[in-house]
Amino acid sequence: MDMIINRWGKKLFDDAEIDTICDAIDNLLFKEFFEAENTLLSIQCTEESDNETAQVIYCKNKVDPESEFEKLCYNYATRYFDDFYAKVFDYPVPQTESNAVGIGETTIYLYMISIKLESGYIYMYAGADCFQDIQSCSTSMFGLMLTVCKMLSYRDHSAGILADILTYKTIKNLEKTTQQAIVEKVNQLLSNHL
Repeated sequence: MDMIINRWGKKLFDDAEIDTICDAIDNLLFKEFFEAENTLLSIQCTEESDNETAQVIYCKNKVDPESEFEKLCYNYATRYFDDFYAKVFDYPVPQTESNAVGIGETTIYLYMISIKLESGYIYMYAGADCFQDIQSCSTSMFGLMLTVCKMLSYRDHSAGILADILTYKTIKNLEKTTQQAIVEKVNQLLSNHL
């Protein structure tokens, strides 16, 4: 897996938080996902007062540079995030939305999560050219969202609210035992980093 980190465009995350997210991706949440070819993950964010989105972390595994795979994933996810931004702009925080979709007539699938917090917006998407790979990463995406929210909760009250919901409430399409296992892993990761 190749991982590209943009520390200069980080917006919402400091260097230690970026390191924590990278550790979660590389060693805890996405190991199996990145065993498959043509898989990618992007984390983008923007501050509340800024409409410029920056890609903070970008991971990909054996993506053919000649294919349209990356471009299609990026374009589709950007439209989805723009719709989310327009829809929740006047809503109180926190707001979140997730969706798994196929892109048109292709074999490309995306799992996308959008989050609105007091401090800004966080957009994450995973892409794969196999439906089973996207299905398998749904728990990883839940874990990534939980990691980010717990990590930001010390300085963003809305992130703490969302972290509590993800930790204790019933999550659609996620078994309680799986949820609890992910929560424990994320708590251990954060205790090692923060």
